[in-house]
Amino acid sequence: MGKRSPEHGSTRWLGQHFLKSPKLAASLVKQIDVASLDLVVEVGAGHGILTEELTSLAAKVLAVELDPTLAISLVKRFSSSGNVVVVAGDFFDLPLPADPFRVFGNIPFGSTTRLLRHLLDPPVTGLVRADIVVQHGAAIKRTCRGNLLNLCWGPWWEFRMGPRIAARSFKPPPAVDAALLTIAKRDMPLVPVHEKLSFVRFLRAGFGRRSEVRTAVRPFISARALQTLSTRMGFSLDARPPELDLRQWVTLYRACKNRRDHQGR
Repeated sequence: MGKRSPEHGSTRWLGQHFLKSPKLAASLVKQIDVASLDLVVEVGAGHGILTEELTSLAAKVLAVELDPTLAISLVKRFSSSGNVVVVAGDFFDLPLPADPFRVFGNIPFGSTTRLLRHLLDPPVTGLVRADIVVQHGAAIKRTCRGNLLNLCWGPWWEFRMGPRIAARSFKPPPAVDAALLTIAKRDMPLVPVHEKLSFVRFLRAGFGRRSEVRTAVRPFISARALQTLSTRMGFSLDARPPELDLRQWVTLYRACKNRRDHQGR
């Protein structure tokens, strides 16, 4: 998962910052509510500080590590742990488990968006939850309203930001603080999963017009219907597309889809 660069006679991922404190690692694992039946894929296991905490909670841990030296060290460290399997390789090259699974990890900060796309873009996946340590700014971005990528994932996934983690908690320390970002699968999706591509296309078309909502969705819905929806859902027709929240966009999508379905009859 990413490039490596030499540091102090060893190798590390570009953007990789290892947690220093076992106490902090234990606190983070405690906060993610791992259950005894969970299959957890740990991305970027590093020296195993988080893996150690997961072993006593999860049914099985797949500890994925790109750096071959670190992977060998992990194999030795957890050789007596019956529920830890060390996978030496790039996470992006590995098939995701077919069974329900969770993802946890302190990942290279530069890989955050790529990792989320890898996990959340497929329409059907066994993923039920991901908890990843990311840059604090990235956690804020992924939990704010109006972001196109967040909206594309929102009908099926809920994002929330956990505790802030000081830069001094890592070795080497990053230039900025980090945070724990949690992504959980919705029990009831806001849009059927088989309509994912259609919903994303609708969003991208609306955002692509770079104008107020009344213009952005004009090809898809009548002016009268849009006025009714704006009053019911509480948004201005003069609002820019990023100013609408997820549920407002879902409502617009449903209205446009119903109109197309009606016209197609």
